[in-house]
Amino acid sequence: MDITIISDTHLGNLKFEEDSLRPKGFSEKILKRLKSYSLSKDSILLHLGDICYEKDAEWNAAITSLAPGKKWLVTGNHDKKSASWYLSHNWDMVCESFTLFAFGKRILFSHKPLPVTFSSGIDLNIHGHFHDFSLEKIQTEEPHLAEFVGDKKHFLISLEKLNYAPVKLKHIITLFSEQENKKNV
Repeated sequence: MDITIISDTHLGNLKFEEDSLRPKGFSEKILKRLKSYSLSKDSILLHLGDICYEKDAEWNAAITSLAPGKKWLVTGNHDKKSASWYLSHNWDMVCESFTLFAFGKRILFSHKPLPVTFSSGIDLNIHGHFHDFSLEKIQTEEPHLAEFVGDKKHFLISLEKLNYAPVKLKHIITLFSEQENKKNV
């Protein structure tokens, strides 16, 4: 299964540049990296929310036109359109979260981290939302989510930490499995 994941693109958000949260031209950089990624007609582009700041139709078209395969969207706190709007703008699936069994793991995909307990049967929650925020900032702004930072069951997709490039699900699972093996030694 070839799933490529990206999150929190915030395309067109000039405030990110003004506040030095991201470099000038980050929107174009993200689209260029996505275009150069090996996506095929058999692949899935999974976006974990917060696509753009404004000009929704323009930015959604820009991102979905780069992915020849399926496009799945897990909506984020800045994705304000209806599911039918996104579906009519080239997304093949739109939801708030979903679970998938892949590479021997039961994976929960969401924009913000969600609670994962032993009894839930979820091995891993892959999410976005936090960018490269410090633990102190998360504790101040969203203390109810701070407990998930650094948790072995949560994996943050942060474009800032990934040099504005998407990441393959298989790579995340490899990293997760390596962490699990270290725990068991």
